[in-house]
Amino acid sequence: MVEASIIKNEALPWNGWFTKDFDPLLASTLLRKLRAAIGNAAKVRLIYIEDNPKEAAWIRRILPADWQVKVYESKHQVEAALDRGEFDKVDCVLSDVMLPHGDEGIELAFTIRSLFPTLPIFMLTFREAPGLAA
Repeated sequence: MVEASIIKNEALPWNGWFTKDFDPLLASTLLRKLRAAIGNAAKVRLIYIEDNPKEAAWIRRILPADWQVKVYESKHQVEAALDRGEFDKVDCVLSDVMLPHGDEGIELAFTIRSLFPTLPIFMLTFREAPGLAA
């Protein structure tokens, strides 16, 4: 597993970047980082942006059952959710980098960060993390 969470360039909009190689340690490391970012929220609400149903199901299995997880599969769905105010009461965002049309996850992270500067955002990918220390 590769886990990088030290941001070299503070302009990058995410709090952590994880590669999805399905190492058993990924689940515990990711969950620990999410809990640290969320804090002591009594009812955790997480938005997960993922276009691959298999990977979305895997992430949902590792998250606590009492967390409210809303999955969006495309940039269009996320933009519509932003317009409807669905991000207003969210504790954290977890997003795949690669959506159906390229690096849309990165574009969405910048959009979400501009609207919600303190909302924790974590990225998941099979790719290397740009601008992050190993």
